[in-house]
Amino acid sequence: MKIRVIVLSDTVQEFNGIRYYKGNTPKDKYFGRHGKRLHRVVWEYHYGQIPEDCEIHHKNNDRSKNNIEDLECLLESAHARLHGLEHVDHLRSMQPKAIVEAAKWHKSAEGRAWHRQQYEKHQRARATEKISFICENCQKPCTASKKLAENGRRKYWLCPTCKSIRRVETGIYNETRKCIVCSSAFITIRSRKTKTCSGKCSSILRGMAKKSKLGVL
Repeated sequence: MKIRVIVLSDTVQEFNGIRYYKGNTPKDKYFGRHGKRLHRVVWEYHYGQIPEDCEIHHKNNDRSKNNIEDLECLLESAHARLHGLEHVDHLRSMQPKAIVEAAKWHKSAEGRAWHRQQYEKHQRARATEKISFICENCQKPCTASKKLAENGRRKYWLCPTCKSIRRVETGIYNETRKCIVCSSAFITIRSRKTKTCSGKCSSILRGMAKKSKLGVL
């Protein structure tokens, strides 16, 4: 005759003359003396010691059902994957709402205050602190942000003047524009506000602006 689990209340169950008590949350298991878990005790009573790489799983994910027909022995990896998939499905169902609510919170006064606090705590000192170095091109002393140095974002240690010269030489910041006077294509650095392809077109543009009193130089 198999011994059954006796349900005494919503939080107390009895097996083989020993009472087991449930925790405060719905997902808590039933524990007995010396921290023994009821579902493991039931399995060991019927089938013997549980292998080291295995765990006992509640078939219907109902931790209040601890009779032997409600349990199964699974490898630790399979058990973790099973509960992991359940957790992922739950998170995916919450994701659309969470994205909307997170965006609202980050734009709120509370969210902005939190970001300011994090900046002051973790970033401000590193962003404002300077380090000294020697320009690799002109050999003059200069300073730079310590944060950029720590992140390894500076490939070349150059002063602002040499850095500007290198940008022109390499052309990495160049872009093609259309002259507003003669419609010819010309290349310039994208940070510049140049609108003409040559000094001649620039002179024509200034004359046109002066005559029409537009004030565009």
